[in-house]
Amino acid sequence: MSEPNLVQQERTIIRIFRQATVQRAKAEAEAEARRKVEREAADTALNQASQTAAAQLAQAQKAQERVQATIAQAGLQRLLEQAKPTPPTVHPGVNPAQELARSVSLAAEAPASIQASTKALQQWRRAAASRRRLLTALTVVALLITVVALLVLTVVGFRGYQRSQMSQQKEQLYRSAVTALEAGQWEKARADLQQLASRDSNYKDAQTLLRESYYRPAVAALEVGQWEKTQVELQQLVAIDNNYKDTQTLLRESYYRSAAAALGAKQWEKVRTELQKLASIDSNYKDSKILLCESYYKPAIAAIQAGNWQEALDKLQELSKLDSNYKDVQLLLQGVYDSEQYERYKQAITILFATGDWENAKAILTYYTRDPELLLRELVAEQIQIEASANGWSTYQVAAGDYMNSLVERLGVSKERLISANVKYYPSIRDGSLSLGWLLLVPR
Repeated sequence: MSEPNLVQQERTIIRIFRQATVQRAKAEAEAEARRKVEREAADTALNQASQTAAAQLAQAQKAQERVQATIAQAGLQRLLEQAKPTPPTVHPGVNPAQELARSVSLAAEAPASIQASTKALQQWRRAAASRRRLLTALTVVALLITVVALLVLTVVGFRGYQRSQMSQQKEQLYRSAVTALEAGQWEKARADLQQLASRDSNYKDAQTLLRESYYRPAVAALEVGQWEKTQVELQQLVAIDNNYKDTQTLLRESYYRSAAAALGAKQWEKVRTELQKLASIDSNYKDSKILLCESYYKPAIAAIQAGNWQEALDKLQELSKLDSNYKDVQLLLQGVYDSEQYERYKQAITILFATGDWENAKAILTYYTRDPELLLRELVAEQIQIEASANGWSTYQVAAGDYMNSLVERLGVSKERLISANVKYYPSIRDGSLSLGWLLLVPR
């Protein structure tokens, strides 16, 4: 409802109210005039009845006085005592009996006449009061009807005004959202559309526009390589409509492209994180499995080239769990294992020779054997053989019952030279101790 129509309706309501007020005042004036006339008529009737009764009573009294005067004049006391009245002597031309009867009749009829007149007056007053109450009730009803009609018209008009205002506000929000959407102002478009939805969730194509406010920026971000922004927009869209257009395909592509870009940038962990997200919705999307394998294969190759055997071994073992036949993973594993083993052996011997820390050397070999003590002895024996051959010395393996003093006599070498030649392999030999199975250098 437009504002001019609303004003016109308000004026019509006011005019109707004024007319009802004038009519009510006129009805009240007419009722008051009628009541005044009725009161005057009632008063007149009452006065007339009172005058009539008074006149009749006066006539009865006069008749009684005349009868008594007649009786006194005639000397009829005795007759009065016996209740046998005799006609008194009256003036010529007057019948005393008739006069007496008429007076008595008038006196007897006077109270009944007065009572009848009073009763008639009371009935008239009750009828008048009933008419006044009926008129008052009709007036009140008419006034209530008028007030109710005014209220109804006012409410209808106000609601119409509210509907008009709400309709205008919804259209303004809709147009604002469309403008913001075309201008790429996604947040403003969503704010307008959400506000519009709170008032009318089915207004025109507002629901479609709300979906577009997430879909369009997601497509734009995907085209320029903003993978995280693409994913954020699409995840919000999925929460509203899981199957809007090609949302699911775009979401898969955002994870795939992000993983591929991370692989090129050697961001191995990010590759795996993105591919894990992709696998949660589609584990077979394009060549995602190959990308995942490459995220372990490439850093393994780099570690091999840098001589980081442990890191290479870890990556190759993870890759083998994913695909044991991927490229040359098994061949690389064997080569890395051998290289790592050699490095560990070398490291253990170096630590033993440098520090004499037999336990630390064994700890390094624990990764490759269940009996690091035996392995370390074999490595030491190998080094002793090499040194003995290079120096032209002989070797001797300690047997049960061998002691330092008897052994040096049997080998023909001094105790000091024997200890000096072997202390780097067996630090505990310094105090003359021997252990079963040791392979000793015997210098010449």
